[in-house]
Amino acid sequence: MLSFFREEAQTPARGRRTKPARPADLGDEEALLCAKCRRRITWDAARVEIGGHHQHTRVNPHGHRFTFGCFSRVEGCVLLSAPSNEWSWFPGYLWQIENCEACGRHLGWCFRAADAALPGFHGLILERLVEGARDL
Repeated sequence: MLSFFREEAQTPARGRRTKPARPADLGDEEALLCAKCRRRITWDAARVEIGGHHQHTRVNPHGHRFTFGCFSRVEGCVLLSAPSNEWSWFPGYLWQIENCEACGRHLGWCFRAADAALPGFHGLILERLVEGARDL
């Protein structure tokens, strides 16, 4: 399966959905949902380590602290900003804001490597996700 990042990297678009095909082997009980509206966003099996860790805590230029986990794939998110390298928490990566497609809540960021040989990932704010099986 081609990764979302390889496909999207060639044609980034504002407001574009980030929904790859759902892996057939992942059950609903492993889903992570938007805590506000319960839309399925990702799965436990999509957790990845970036820089040796799955979980990271970073502060943005406005002083807001975020604790987020890294995931290889998502569904139900919308990209809301143009790719940027300003204040990137991961050197060599561009980032875009990701919101829940259903309710619009900010869930995290999509990180794309400037070097197409490196994999992209999603940094999702952990307190804005809940475990569950419901999907809208």
